[in-house]
Amino acid sequence: MVKRFLTGTLTVALLVLTSACGNSTDPANMLNMPSSSKEFEGNGYEEVVDDLTKAGFTNVEPKALDDLITGWITKEGSVETISVNGDSIFTTDDNFPKDAEIVISYHSFKADPDKPSESATATASETSSVSVEPPSSQDAEMESLTVANNSDLAALLSTGDPFDLGKEFVEKYEGRTIEFDGNIAKMGNHGTYKTRYDILIYAGDFNDSRGPSFQFNDVNIVSDLNLTGSRIPDTIREGDNLHIIAKVADYNTGGDLLLLDPISTEIR
Repeated sequence: MVKRFLTGTLTVALLVLTSACGNSTDPANMLNMPSSSKEFEGNGYEEVVDDLTKAGFTNVEPKALDDLITGWITKEGSVETISVNGDSIFTTDDNFPKDAEIVISYHSFKADPDKPSESATATASETSSVSVEPPSSQDAEMESLTVANNSDLAALLSTGDPFDLGKEFVEKYEGRTIEFDGNIAKMGNHGTYKTRYDILIYAGDFNDSRGPSFQFNDVNIVSDLNLTGSRIPDTIREGDNLHIIAKVADYNTGGDLLLLDPISTEIR
């Protein structure tokens, strides 16, 4: 009798275990990755999160690396690695459970512990009366340079021989923000990436280009260009006229390119 009871109990346990295993490998719960691990690397993490959730994955977690110091070479928010249930190498042929643990590790700046939080700043504003000081010289340095307030930028954008002026401009204004009207003279994929581009920018309208050769290097249209305004297109292309706000990054003497880090762009 005891033997029969034990045998029956074991049979039920095996059936339950088999059923559980069958559910975990149910094809209806398995999804293919929308891109390979290599294709995801370097893209903006928010774009990658969106791609994965649209594909049906339900357990996607971004993870900031806090590893950036300047952000000139490696873009803030760009993906370093993606692991799926601990596996960081995969292709579009690989499939995983839709609730697989997906961790997106991306480059970021370390939080400043001395910087007050937004709530603390708001509370301080409500409980104290602070006199308004006139703009300091440091505030003036943070102001965007335009053709209206900076003669060097005006000369740079209107010159027919921009190479020496471009190098001098970067040496003087590296790290400053400039604002101007320009156009996309040419754009192409950055290396083998499908969603990252090198974009050549000229000043003025597409049919009336002038000034130096600006470049947005290794950028994603969604996460880096920060398209704004009332008319945001699904994509951009050669010939589009833009209003550009960007930071002066570097000068590439080999290609005579004035490199910019985009802050915002607007179709005009």
